[in-house]
This record gives sequence, C-alpha cells and structure tokens, in this order.
Amino acid sequence: FSVNAALKPDSIVIDDNKTTKPTGIVHAITVKMDFTTRSESLEQLLEQYENQAGIVLAKLNNGFRKIYGSNLEPLYMVYEIKDGTKPSLEGVTSIEIKGETANRPVFYTV
Repeated sequence: FSVNAALKPDSIVIDDNKTTKPTGIVHAITVKMDFTTRSESLEQLLEQYENQAGIVLAKLNNGFRKIYGSNLEPLYMVYEIKDGTKPSLEGVTSIEIKGETANRPVFYTV
C-alpha cells in the first residue's frame, strides 16, 4: 500500500562514527529523521519494517550518494511517536536506522 508522509525540514542526520576495537575498525552508523505526518497507515508501515535488516541509500548535501550498511552487516530501523509537549507544538514520528559495520559507507553512482 502507499503512504504519503511529510519529512520535517532539516531533520535528517547521518552519523558515521569510526572507532577502533580489538576486532578492528568499526563504523557505528546512525540515520535519524522526523516526519510531521501522524497517521495510522504510516504507523502500520513502520511496524511492518521495524527491526528488519536493511540498508540506507543517501544523497548527501554535496550531491554524493552513499550506501550505509550491507547484506552482511545490515542496519535496523526503529520508530517512536513523539507527541508535542504543548497543544501549539507539532508532534512527530521519529525514525532511527542504525547498526555497526566493519567497512566504511561506500559511494554509489548510477
């Protein structure tokens, strides 16, 4: 089924924190974004894919495209409904996709 959802402007954040562990270098990847859309159909779609293995294909501000995660080291998505703290504040559906990979995110070209 199809779901229309509005992305909150400037809410996408991609972190790729590289750390050294005894097993080698590990990239801790976190992708976060907020949707202003609040609907039953959006929640049902997110429930369907929550905690499922996947990758993120991102187009960065500089025009580059990168793939985060892989079939061997996938990322996992969770979501949270955040209600506004006041009636005048808008609530959001917050999505976080994260995981650890041994390889850095790779550039992707079409």
